[in-house]
Amino acid sequence: MKGVLYCRNFLSDDDLCKSHENLNSINFVPITKDNGDKCSQSSLLDNTFYTQEILKYIEGLTEKKFEIIDVYTERRVKNENEPYRKKEGDNRYFFIMYSPKIKSIKVDFGMSACLKGSFETTSLPTYDNSVSFFSSNIYYRQLSPRQSSDHIITVIYELKEI
Repeated sequence: MKGVLYCRNFLSDDDLCKSHENLNSINFVPITKDNGDKCSQSSLLDNTFYTQEILKYIEGLTEKKFEIIDVYTERRVKNENEPYRKKEGDNRYFFIMYSPKIKSIKVDFGMSACLKGSFETTSLPTYDNSVSFFSSNIYYRQLSPRQSSDHIITVIYELKEI
C-alpha cells in the first residue's frame, strides 16, 4: 500500500532483548476504549528506552525527526480484534512495533494488522521485531491471535514530524 513502510528485523539483537525484558516487566491494565474496543494497555511515556533509544531507530529508518505525542503498549488475546481507527492531523504518523514472542508463548503467526486506504486494504504479518510506519489518517486495526493461548503485544507510537 502506498505510504506504508513495513520492515522486519528492526532492532539489533541486543535491543530486541532489552525490548522483550521491558515488555515482560509491564503491568498491563484492562481497558475498554470509547469505541467499545477491549484490550490491555500500559503507557511507555516514562520509559526512556522507548522514548529515546527506539526513537533514534525510528528516525534513522524513516529519515525524519519526530516529537512523540504518545507511546504505549497494547496486549491483545483471542477475540480482541479492534475496530479500524485513525487520527486526523497534519504530519502525524503511527509507528508500530510487533512483539508476539513475549514470555515464550507459542504464537500463531496468522496474526496480522490491517491497513485500509481509499481503494485497497493491506494485511501485514506481525512477526517479532517487525514494524510498520504510516500516516495517521490511514485506517488501521490489529487483529487478535487465533489461539486462546496466544497473545500479541504491540508498541504504538503516535508521532508528529518536526
